[in-house]
Amino acid sequence: MSTRQESRQYTRTKIRWPITIWLPDGPIEGQTVDLSINGAYIYSEQKPKLGKILSEQIPEPGEILAITIKPPKRSSLEINAELLWKRDEKVTSVDLGTCFTNISDEDRLFLSAVVSS
Repeated sequence: MSTRQESRQYTRTKIRWPITIWLPDGPIEGQTVDLSINGAYIYSEQKPKLGKILSEQIPEPGEILAITIKPPKRSSLEINAELLWKRDEKVTSVDLGTCFTNISDEDRLFLSAVVSS
């Protein structure tokens, strides 16, 4: 039995905010499960495109995703994130682990305040 080493450097906070992942086949809507100043765990449950399971629409780990996070009462955060892993349990849902690669200082400061509160 193998155990997964915890390699996170930043505190994560359980926060459910709407999110859009921008893909060549069109956007996929989802929500954050948890957030840190450096990454997000994302869940999406959506009807897949005809003939594909939802995870087949998502690039492979290592690819960069353009994502929009929509916190309440604040403008959206436009972020690029590296896809670290993806897991699909069903045809219509997918879990994604991401690490932010391009985020503005203002957005990082905002996330820092949210995560530490």
